[in-house]
Amino acid sequence: MIPQGENLVATVAAINQPLIDASRAKATARIDQLVGTLTADVAKVNGRRNSHRSHS
Repeated sequence: MIPQGENLVATVAAINQPLIDASRAKATARIDQLVGTLTADVAKVNGRRNSHRSHS
């Protein structure tokens, strides 16, 4: 039997949920990676600035 109306919506949502969760997990991991890279770059730049300041 093919679900109709709200049942169909619930069925589609149930099927899609694992896919949505997986996508969200991937996106979160990617964002964390980017933030980590940015943080490291900023730290490098700040380190350079601080080292120049200390030489003067």
